Amino acid sequence: MTESYLLSIILFAPFVGAAVLIFVSNRQALLVRQIAAFFSGLSFLASFILLFAFDWQKGGYQFQQKYVWSEQLGIQFYLGVDGIGVPMVLASSILLFAGVFISWHIKDRTKEFYAFLLILAGATIGVYVAYYARDTKYVIGYSSSSHMGYVFLGMAALDYISLSGAVLYMFAHSLATGMLFAMAGWVYDQTHSRDIPSLGGLMTKMPFVAGCFIVACMASIGMPGTVNFVAEIMIVLGSWARYPVQTIIAVLGIVLTMAYLFRMMRGLFYGQLSELGHHAHDARDWYDRLPLLVMIFSSVLFGIFPGRMLNVIRSGVDPILARIMEVAPVVTQAGGTINP
Repeated sequence: MTESYLLSIILFAPFVGAAVLIFVSNRQALLVRQIAAFFSGLSFLASFILLFAFDWQKGGYQFQQKYVWSEQLGIQFYLGVDGIGVPMVLASSILLFAGVFISWHIKDRTKEFYAFLLILAGATIGVYVAYYARDTKYVIGYSSSSHMGYVFLGMAALDYISLSGAVLYMFAHSLATGMLFAMAGWVYDQTHSRDIPSLGGLMTKMPFVAGCFIVACMASIGMPGTVNFVAEIMIVLGSWARYPVQTIIAVLGIVLTMAYLFRMMRGLFYGQLSELGHHAHDARDWYDRLPLLVMIFSSVLFGIFPGRMLNVIRSGVDPILARIMEVAPVVTQAGGTINP
């Protein structure tokens, strides 16, 4: 019975938390944080339950809730999720939950700014700009834009493997980028600078954050053991038969991604400690470390055990391919075809 209301819990838990906070004084900082953590955690937990409760063999839209508000005006409240939507819901809930904890130690003058960064990585030019950018948020933002090319390649190939990989990659990329933005926010909060050449040597001051940054970079380039690797392999294998040249370019793009992310990592955490970093400190408390560990755990979990997620995604991809088959043949696994 509870499963019927999972989507409502996921959707409205943060709103209920916000409503409760109206009646709490902003002077009670700890209580505000605890309430925000509880309701965002409720949404996060419900999203994980949603993933494992989704019947991928049945497919289609599930957990539907429909309430007619006005028959005359055709207004209704209608919720439902398919196999493609489930990973996106889970990714949003993970980032929301992590964002609550990340904001605990970011000063009031910067909270809104980094909340915006977690939601939107600005779209701009590819790899060249990212490599030469001096600002940490620009490097990560440009990286996010360039990574979307993999999603478009997987979608364009219209192959079962590539299309499933594209959906999985959107989930994977949101976790990796969320981690990078979170740690860029921590570095800025401690040094009051985002200028990479002005920083350096922070590994000695914040080894935990630096270690998580390395993991996030490795996930972003598709290191085996992370969900990004599974998604990238699926996109490459599924797109090869139809777009071999573009696929080769995409693979080369992984090398370029490694170049500018590692360049940023070296500029921030290695070399001589800069003056701006003398008073910086690491994420020591559990509530500072928890959001990063949650995102890392999720990336590794679905990187090692992607089966459940892929089954759910398949239930959403299959109907799309079936619809396309009504119009034209589609290149599928191993370069074969499905005839209309």
